[in-house]
Amino acid sequence: MSTATTPTNNTSSSSASSTATNSTLTSLEKINTNQFLQMMIAELQNQDPLNPTSTTDIMTQLSQMQQISSTNQLSTTLTGLSLGQQISSASGLIGQTVTGTDASGAAVSGTVSQISIANGQAQLQIGTSTVPLANVTAIAPNAGLLASLLGGSNGSGSGSTPGTSGAGGTTG
Repeated sequence: MSTATTPTNNTSSSSASSTATNSTLTSLEKINTNQFLQMMIAELQNQDPLNPTSTTDIMTQLSQMQQISSTNQLSTTLTGLSLGQQISSASGLIGQTVTGTDASGAAVSGTVSQISIANGQAQLQIGTSTVPLANVTAIAPNAGLLASLLGGSNGSGSGSTPGTSGAGGTTG
């Protein structure tokens, strides 16, 4: 009968242990490697000599600290990459007509004049409104920009007439 009671207690104990572990991991994320090593040295110096910490426990703690450090570095790298991608995408929209919603949910449509970064997110300036890049719902090329690009590709305005060198040769 005690066998049936034990799993129930282990489940409760496991749940409490899981909560404690999550709390510990959250607090460990706020310390750096040197602080962790200082805590570990203090733990080893003050351990019970009749019941010392096992090598396995020490290695587990070091492994957990390394995992937390690696996760933090990866998170920082991914955040930087994401911001770089947003800046690249947003800068490509300058001069284009965009439709979207601003932070308050109001519909905005117009030509993007500039971009900015706020709270780690790319923002588009459309007239007097600011639209987060994530809130863009439609993109159309600016008619004036499109006309100037098409007009500039026909070869006009090169400054030389076909058949002349433009260098002003000598006669003689």
